[in-house]
Amino acid sequence: MAHVQHPNLVRLIAAVVDAGVERGTDSPLLVLELLDTDVRSAYKRKIVDFQKDALLSIFREVAYALHYLHEHQEPIIHRDVSAPNVLLQQIHPGVWKAKLSDFGSANLAKSCKTAAPGAIVYAAPETFPPSNLDDPLPKQTTKIDVYSYGYLLAEAIAKEMPSPENRRAILLRIKSKWEQVYDIIAACVESQPDNRLSMTQVLEKLNKLPSQ
Repeated sequence: MAHVQHPNLVRLIAAVVDAGVERGTDSPLLVLELLDTDVRSAYKRKIVDFQKDALLSIFREVAYALHYLHEHQEPIIHRDVSAPNVLLQQIHPGVWKAKLSDFGSANLAKSCKTAAPGAIVYAAPETFPPSNLDDPLPKQTTKIDVYSYGYLLAEAIAKEMPSPENRRAILLRIKSKWEQVYDIIAACVESQPDNRLSMTQVLEKLNKLPSQ
Protein backbone atom coordinates (compact mmCIF):
# COMPACT_ATOMS: atom_id res chain seq x y z
CA MET A 1 0.00 0.00 0.00
CA ALA A 2 2.88 2.36 0.74
CA HIS A 3 4.02 2.08 -2.89
CA VAL A 4 0.54 2.53 -4.37
CA GLN A 5 -0.15 6.26 -4.51
CA HIS A 6 -2.71 8.10 -6.59
CA PRO A 7 -4.88 11.21 -6.01
CA ASN A 8 -7.99 9.01 -6.13
CA LEU A 9 -6.77 6.33 -3.71
CA VAL A 10 -7.09 6.76 0.05
CA ARG A 11 -3.63 7.56 1.38
CA LEU A 12 -1.79 5.31 3.81
CA ILE A 13 -0.19 7.48 6.50
CA ALA A 14 1.40 4.88 8.78
CA ALA A 15 1.30 1.28 9.97
CA VAL A 16 1.67 0.39 13.63
CA VAL A 17 3.36 -2.94 14.36
CA ASP A 18 3.35 -4.48 17.84
CA ALA A 19 4.43 -7.80 19.37
CA GLY A 20 1.19 -9.49 18.24
CA VAL A 21 1.92 -8.58 14.64
CA GLU A 22 5.46 -9.90 14.96
CA ARG A 23 4.12 -13.19 16.39
CA GLY A 24 1.66 -13.43 13.51
CA THR A 25 -1.42 -13.38 15.78
CA ASP A 26 -2.56 -9.81 14.97
CA SER A 27 -2.71 -7.54 11.95
CA PRO A 28 -0.95 -4.18 11.75
CA LEU A 29 -2.97 -1.10 12.64
CA LEU A 30 -3.19 1.02 9.51
CA VAL A 31 -3.58 4.79 9.78
CA LEU A 32 -5.36 6.21 6.72
CA GLU A 33 -6.41 9.71 5.76
CA LEU A 34 -9.87 10.70 7.02
CA LEU A 35 -12.58 11.59 4.53
CA ASP A 36 -16.14 12.84 5.11
CA THR A 37 -18.41 10.02 3.96
CA ASP A 38 -18.87 7.22 1.43
CA VAL A 39 -21.16 6.92 -1.59
CA ARG A 40 -23.75 4.68 0.09
CA SER A 41 -23.96 6.78 3.25
CA ALA A 42 -24.08 9.93 1.13
CA TYR A 43 -27.22 8.93 -0.75
CA LYS A 44 -28.92 7.24 2.21
CA ARG A 45 -28.40 10.24 4.49
CA LYS A 46 -28.89 12.73 1.62
CA ILE A 47 -25.51 14.34 2.31
CA VAL A 48 -24.64 14.74 -1.38
CA ASP A 49 -26.95 15.97 -4.12
CA PHE A 50 -26.15 13.33 -6.73
CA GLN A 51 -26.97 15.25 -9.88
CA LYS A 52 -25.49 14.02 -13.16
CA ASP A 53 -22.47 16.34 -13.08
CA ALA A 54 -21.52 15.23 -9.58
CA LEU A 55 -22.02 11.57 -10.47
CA LEU A 56 -19.87 11.85 -13.60
CA SER A 57 -17.06 13.41 -11.58
CA ILE A 58 -17.17 10.55 -9.05
CA PHE A 59 -17.37 7.91 -11.79
CA ARG A 60 -14.31 9.35 -13.54
CA GLU A 61 -12.26 9.60 -10.35
CA VAL A 62 -12.95 5.98 -9.37
CA ALA A 63 -12.18 4.91 -12.94
CA TYR A 64 -8.83 6.76 -12.80
CA ALA A 65 -7.98 4.97 -9.53
CA LEU A 66 -8.79 1.55 -10.98
CA HIS A 67 -6.96 2.34 -14.21
CA TYR A 68 -3.87 3.20 -12.15
CA LEU A 69 -4.07 -0.11 -10.26
CA HIS A 70 -4.71 -2.17 -13.39
CA GLU A 71 -1.89 -0.51 -15.34
CA HIS A 72 0.61 -0.92 -12.51
CA GLN A 73 3.90 -2.62 -13.38
CA GLU A 74 2.37 -5.72 -11.81
CA PRO A 75 -1.39 -5.25 -12.26
CA ILE A 76 -3.30 -5.00 -8.98
CA ILE A 77 -6.91 -6.15 -8.65
CA HIS A 78 -8.79 -4.26 -5.95
CA ARG A 79 -11.39 -7.06 -5.59
CA ASP A 80 -13.80 -5.11 -3.37
CA VAL A 81 -15.07 -2.17 -5.43
CA SER A 82 -18.40 -1.09 -3.90
CA ALA A 83 -20.31 2.01 -2.80
CA PRO A 84 -19.11 1.86 0.85
CA ASN A 85 -15.50 1.67 -0.39
CA VAL A 86 -15.71 4.86 -2.44
CA LEU A 87 -15.04 7.65 0.06
CA LEU A 88 -15.93 11.28 -0.55
CA GLN A 89 -14.13 14.42 0.57
CA GLN A 90 -15.85 17.79 0.40
CA ILE A 91 -13.59 20.27 -1.41
CA HIS A 92 -16.08 23.16 -1.59
CA PRO A 93 -19.80 23.33 -0.85
CA GLY A 94 -21.39 20.96 -3.38
CA VAL A 95 -18.01 19.79 -4.75
CA TRP A 96 -16.77 16.34 -3.75
CA LYS A 97 -13.62 14.37 -4.49
CA ALA A 98 -13.84 10.56 -4.68
CA LYS A 99 -11.17 8.19 -3.39
CA LEU A 100 -11.15 4.41 -3.54
CA SER A 101 -10.46 2.73 -0.21
CA ASP A 102 -10.18 -0.66 1.49
CA PHE A 103 -7.34 -2.64 -0.01
CA GLY A 104 -8.01 -5.57 2.34
CA SER A 105 -8.86 -7.81 -0.61
CA ALA A 106 -6.41 -6.34 -3.11
CA ASN A 107 -3.83 -8.63 -4.63
CA LEU A 108 -1.52 -8.91 -7.58
CA ALA A 109 -3.41 -10.17 -10.60
CA LYS A 110 -1.09 -13.13 -11.08
CA SER A 111 -2.01 -14.59 -7.66
CA CYS A 112 -5.77 -13.88 -7.51
CA LYS A 113 -7.73 -17.12 -7.31
CA THR A 114 -9.80 -16.63 -4.13
CA ALA A 115 -13.52 -17.38 -4.37
CA ALA A 116 -16.07 -14.53 -4.16
CA PRO A 117 -13.88 -11.66 -2.98
CA GLY A 118 -15.54 -8.52 -1.64
CA ALA A 119 -19.27 -7.80 -1.46
CA ILE A 120 -21.31 -10.65 -2.93
CA VAL A 121 -23.76 -8.37 -4.78
CA TYR A 122 -20.79 -6.84 -6.63
CA ALA A 123 -18.84 -10.06 -7.23
CA ALA A 124 -18.19 -11.14 -10.82
CA PRO A 125 -19.44 -14.61 -11.85
CA GLU A 126 -15.93 -16.01 -12.27
CA THR A 127 -15.12 -15.35 -8.60
CA PHE A 128 -17.63 -17.93 -7.35
CA PRO A 129 -16.63 -21.57 -6.81
CA PRO A 130 -17.34 -23.85 -9.82
CA SER A 131 -20.38 -26.14 -9.54
CA ASN A 132 -17.99 -29.09 -9.55
CA LEU A 133 -15.78 -28.40 -6.56
CA ASP A 134 -13.05 -30.56 -8.06
CA ASP A 135 -12.63 -28.05 -10.87
CA PRO A 136 -10.02 -25.33 -10.30
CA LEU A 137 -11.11 -21.73 -9.88
CA PRO A 138 -10.61 -19.74 -13.09
CA LYS A 139 -7.77 -17.25 -13.04
CA GLN A 140 -9.07 -13.85 -12.01
CA THR A 141 -8.18 -10.72 -13.94
CA THR A 142 -8.70 -6.99 -13.63
CA LYS A 143 -12.09 -7.55 -15.31
CA ILE A 144 -13.57 -8.54 -11.94
CA ASP A 145 -13.08 -4.91 -10.85
CA VAL A 146 -14.73 -3.73 -14.07
CA TYR A 147 -17.79 -5.87 -13.26
CA SER A 148 -18.01 -4.42 -9.73
CA TYR A 149 -17.48 -0.90 -11.09
CA GLY A 150 -20.51 -1.33 -13.35
CA TYR A 151 -22.77 -2.08 -10.40
CA LEU A 152 -21.18 0.74 -8.40
CA LEU A 153 -22.38 3.13 -11.11
CA ALA A 154 -25.81 1.53 -11.05
CA GLU A 155 -26.14 1.88 -7.27
CA ALA A 156 -24.99 5.52 -7.25
CA ILE A 157 -27.48 6.48 -9.95
CA ALA A 158 -30.43 4.47 -8.62
CA LYS A 159 -29.63 5.17 -4.93
CA GLU A 160 -30.39 1.53 -4.27
CA MET A 161 -28.18 -1.51 -3.72
CA PRO A 162 -28.24 -3.73 -6.84
CA SER A 163 -29.09 -7.15 -5.40
CA PRO A 164 -29.49 -10.13 -7.78
CA GLU A 165 -33.28 -9.79 -7.45
CA ASN A 166 -33.55 -6.13 -8.46
CA ARG A 167 -30.56 -5.63 -10.80
CA ARG A 168 -32.60 -5.89 -13.99
CA ALA A 169 -35.22 -3.39 -12.80
CA ILE A 170 -32.51 -0.94 -11.71
CA LEU A 171 -30.70 -1.16 -15.05
CA LEU A 172 -33.94 -0.62 -16.97
CA ARG A 173 -34.67 2.52 -14.92
CA ILE A 174 -31.18 3.83 -15.64
CA LYS A 175 -31.56 3.10 -19.36
CA SER A 176 -34.74 5.16 -19.49
CA LYS A 177 -33.15 8.28 -17.97
CA TRP A 178 -29.39 8.11 -18.78
CA GLU A 179 -28.85 5.81 -21.74
CA GLN A 180 -25.21 6.76 -22.37
CA VAL A 181 -24.14 5.67 -18.90
CA TYR A 182 -26.42 2.63 -19.09
CA ASP A 183 -24.43 1.52 -22.16
CA ILE A 184 -21.19 1.76 -20.15
CA ILE A 185 -22.70 -0.18 -17.24
CA ALA A 186 -24.05 -2.90 -19.54
CA ALA A 187 -20.60 -3.31 -21.13
CA CYS A 188 -18.99 -3.58 -17.67
CA VAL A 189 -21.31 -6.27 -16.29
CA GLU A 190 -21.12 -8.75 -19.15
CA SER A 191 -21.01 -12.29 -17.76
CA GLN A 192 -17.93 -13.19 -19.82
CA PRO A 193 -14.80 -11.29 -18.71
CA ASP A 194 -13.43 -10.94 -22.24
CA ASN A 195 -16.61 -9.13 -23.29
CA ARG A 196 -16.25 -6.44 -20.64
CA LEU A 197 -14.62 -3.07 -21.19
CA SER A 198 -11.18 -2.33 -19.78
CA MET A 199 -10.86 0.66 -17.46
CA THR A 200 -9.01 2.45 -20.26
CA GLN A 201 -12.08 2.04 -22.46
CA VAL A 202 -14.39 3.07 -19.60
CA LEU A 203 -12.44 6.32 -19.18
CA GLU A 204 -12.51 6.99 -22.91
CA LYS A 205 -16.30 6.66 -22.93
CA LEU A 206 -16.81 8.70 -19.74
CA ASN A 207 -14.60 11.50 -21.03
CA LYS A 208 -16.66 11.76 -24.21
CA LEU A 209 -19.89 12.30 -22.29
CA PRO A 210 -21.13 15.91 -22.34
CA SER A 211 -21.45 17.89 -19.12
CA GLN A 212 -25.03 17.82 -17.91
